[in-house]
Amino acid sequence: MLKVIVISDHLTPIEFVASLLQEIFGHSKEVAEKTALLAHLNGEAPCGICREHAEANNLVSSATALSRQTGYPLGFAILPLPFWERAVGYLLRMVMKVTPGSCIRLARSRHS
Repeated sequence: MLKVIVISDHLTPIEFVASLLQEIFGHSKEVAEKTALLAHLNGEAPCGICREHAEANNLVSSATALSRQTGYPLGFAILPLPFWERAVGYLLRMVMKVTPGSCIRLARSRHS
């Protein structure tokens, strides 16, 4: 499993990054805007998970080509997905199957 990362720069507008994430990676408008903002604030953000290297390369090539066509130097990277991230994702999917529609609280409640 591979993780595709968008690498932000100071020249590419957040609006363009969000539209690219929608067009190339298939994100919803809300998710694309949050990912673009996260990349802007942190310098990078995960924008896709792929099973095969060819799929990740196709996404990165398409996104890079669109970025260059519009004159922006937006960058992307392909990284292996660490085991702990895969395990957490699997566990969360299983929990959501068992308890659909319920809210899971990750923070401890305070007892007075």
